[in-house]
Amino acid sequence: MTQLILNIESPSVARAIKSLVKNIAGVEVVGVRPKKKKTGFELAIEDVKAGRVTEYSSVEEMIEAAKK
Repeated sequence: MTQLILNIESPSVARAIKSLVKNIAGVEVVGVRPKKKKTGFELAIEDVKAGRVTEYSSVEEMIEAAKK
């Protein structure tokens, strides 16, 4: 048996492909897994890697920046 794994961004496209494939003889749709959501930690690491961080020299400076 041969397996084909597709990564599809849009849920509506995934549903359309699934309904088309169901109609093909000898082809079985085993399952559809939703995309795993990233944790807060994973998102934070991406921010650091992309340079989306701000450094402050003191807590007071950070609080003043947050007030703006």
